[in-house]
Amino acid sequence: LMISAGAKCDVYTVEENVKVSDPVIIEYKMKDGEGCISSQVIHAKKDSEISVILVYESEKEFGGFHGISTRLLAEDGAKINIYKIQMLGDKFIHFDDIGGACFKGGSIGVTTLELGAEKTWTGCLVNLVEKDAELISNMGYLVRYNNFLDVNYIADQRGKNTNSVMHAKGVLMDSATKVFRGTIDFKNGSSGSAGDEQEDTLMLSPDVINRSMPVILCQEEDVDGRHGATIGQLGEDLLFYMQTRGIDEENAKRMMIRARLDSVARTIPDKELEQRVIFYIQNII
Repeated sequence: LMISAGAKCDVYTVEENVKVSDPVIIEYKMKDGEGCISSQVIHAKKDSEISVILVYESEKEFGGFHGISTRLLAEDGAKINIYKIQMLGDKFIHFDDIGGACFKGGSIGVTTLELGAEKTWTGCLVNLVEKDAELISNMGYLVRYNNFLDVNYIADQRGKNTNSVMHAKGVLMDSATKVFRGTIDFKNGSSGSAGDEQEDTLMLSPDVINRSMPVILCQEEDVDGRHGATIGQLGEDLLFYMQTRGIDEENAKRMMIRARLDSVARTIPDKELEQRVIFYIQNII
């Protein structure tokens, strides 16, 4: 699709031993009926460091199409942190494709917030190629109305003593549908590696559809793999506790939604943008 649409690719390169102190912020302010496809490569050379924030947003009632492809290359000892914040209108179709390779002692961090759009497909595949490479992924999501979210994250662990952490937490409301696939793949030669994937889903309607599929694949004996999913509604005990303190059920739901999403939003390394996202979350709930 990128090739057939003639999408250009922007390349961001960090030279060896350079630590970029301020995050690079790339914003997409979409108009109603607009379509956009874009691509980036972020290349961190040996022992360098960079943080990149991508924001996609529009007015609530807008619709259109937005697609993005982001490639990450972390050389030996390099560190890339990428933050993706999706606040598109209720009629948008959105896809977001992330691919990465991480070499000896390198680190890739992926933080995402999926808060808008009618239909969203998002995927991430990071190859931990060499010894001590690391992937840290943290996702928050809110799916409402009849909206649809499909997530597919993969940690491809090939080097020795690699580490992957994939955590997701989110809320489903109304008649929303969400699919989450998380795969930790220990390839032959990845001895001493560890992987942990956890998802926490709060369902606030009997009409939502949730599919959670945590997977561990293993071709190596000396590895430590953990996965799990916590899926449920607000417990009666918690609601009763809050009601005894003057908090009704609707406000209790709002508090739980904010607690999940704010915990991810507060990791954004730009205070002005962090507050903008938190204000957006407050408004939509």
